[in-house]
Amino acid sequence: MAAVTAVTAQNTWASSASGRCTRAVRRQIEVVTADIGIDAVKIGMLGSAEVVRQVAATLRKLGPFIVVLIRDVAKGGDQLLETDALDALCEQLLPLATLVTPNLPETETRTDLPAGNPSPV
Repeated sequence: MAAVTAVTAQNTWASSASGRCTRAVRRQIEVVTADIGIDAVKIGMLGSAEVVRQVAATLRKLGPFIVVLIRDVAKGGDQLLETDALDALCEQLLPLATLVTPNLPETETRTDLPAGNPSPV
């Protein structure tokens, strides 16, 4: 089951994202959990701070196993998450996460260290 939290427009050289209405996001999660239930949640790109806060508030009540794939930088380097949304992600959602899996560009951005495979010894 899925809740659509953001919509992207992408091609081989650029990308952009727009967030969804928070009421629609909350309702999607509520409908799925009321009918099917959830044991685990994988969270990808969220788009806006409002959506991040809504998802965090909704999942806080449910307590599932939460995997967060931080998706704020596209492979080509374009920003997919507004700056205030990244702050909300770090403050509201990451503390709920069981596992966080950023991609390589995001790892480099967050740690200021080069990411990749270590060289063999």
